[in-house]
Amino acid sequence: MPITPLHFGLGAALKAALAGAFSFTVFALVNILVDIEPVVRVIIAADRLHAHAHTYLGATVIAIPCAIFGRPVCEWALRKWNERLDSKLQRHLSLTPGISPLAAWSGALLGAWSHVALDSIMHPDMEPLWPPA
Repeated sequence: MPITPLHFGLGAALKAALAGAFSFTVFALVNILVDIEPVVRVIIAADRLHAHAHTYLGATVIAIPCAIFGRPVCEWALRKWNERLDSKLQRHLSLTPGISPLAAWSGALLGAWSHVALDSIMHPDMEPLWPPA
């Protein structure tokens, strides 16, 4: 997928299926961080857009700190979201800011691995099983 938000549909489906055992916000964070690589590679005019971060190993390396350090960042973002909601919208749009360790890890790992899997279908320069030279 060429743009990170296109990966979010799978994240929404996983959140619906796994509920409290999955963090959509950590999933989104991982997807955004993985897609920094092709953005930078476009800016520097690299021949290959999808390299190390778009392998299962590279995406896992990104997912691990997201599960650990992204959890409090995402909880903070969810609290800020709730604070900014109009009182009429709070009933429908407020989110529980707590993210369990299981939810953080499942969001991070499923986010990273699904990103690589989906991009492998879309981009011919992908080598998901091996870090490129």
